[in-house]
Amino acid sequence: MFSSCGAALKGTRITSKLILLTVKPEQDVTLECRALSDGAVTLLQWNRRDLKDSDYVFFYRNRQAYERYQHPRYRGRVELRDPEMRNGDVSVVLKNVSVTDTGTYNCRVITTVGNETKRLESRQLINLTVTDSDPTSGQEVEHPGHMVGVSVAVGLLVIVLLSSVLCFIMYKRRTVPERILHTNESG
Repeated sequence: MFSSCGAALKGTRITSKLILLTVKPEQDVTLECRALSDGAVTLLQWNRRDLKDSDYVFFYRNRQAYERYQHPRYRGRVELRDPEMRNGDVSVVLKNVSVTDTGTYNCRVITTVGNETKRLESRQLINLTVTDSDPTSGQEVEHPGHMVGVSVAVGLLVIVLLSSVLCFIMYKRRTVPERILHTNESG
């Protein structure tokens, strides 16, 4: 059973990461994605998690973009940043964004290197927020790993503070009986 799974994945390498973007309405935004190699892009799919599986933000296969597979909301608004996809750049530009474009976008790209035996697949997740109120408009937000680091630092600080308070309480409990003992002996 496991050997058939291994055979199906032979020659396939998958990578994935998450990017957070916040932009203002009516701007154009680039959704970044890069293929793992300069090989031929055999399939490029940009979709949104809340759309049906058959509706794409952008769909490219065998050297051709297919607008008919796009969700109507994205027709005429999405194009490749580099139509030649040099250096594996399969990023797309989403034009004239609106609040309804807020969501999580998924890029899936498959390239073939040399003969068809070596397939490389990469995935990119982008969480896009379109809002009037965000001061970081148009900028990439810190990677979620930064928040993990801050959370760990705050957690460690809380542990150190609690340990200090506990040590202080234990010290006070130990010194109080000694004072009482010395007072009773002298009296």
